[in-house]
Amino acid sequence: MEMKLAETLVQVCEDQGLDVKLYESYSGRSMYGRETTGVVIFEGDIQDILRAVINNATCFIAEESEPVEFFDLSEMFTVNNFKVDSMGKGIILY
Repeated sequence: MEMKLAETLVQVCEDQGLDVKLYESYSGRSMYGRETTGVVIFEGDIQDILRAVINNATCFIAEESEPVEFFDLSEMFTVNNFKVDSMGKGIILY
């Protein structure tokens, strides 16, 4: 996952009250040593992250009266672009 996207997801999740952290240099299953950035969520799952993104976007749009430029998640935020691993007490989205 790109750093900018991970940072955006962490901010959105934190704003929605989720316990998350940015995880740099994660090497997941079948990555063979390659590293990427991920978002770790504690006491939750991928649906909680999706709900946080949707809630944040809804609140943001409702508060703005003028067109605004914001980070485009449309191409990157698809199931095919993300992988999820269990980390014992949480999961990582990468």
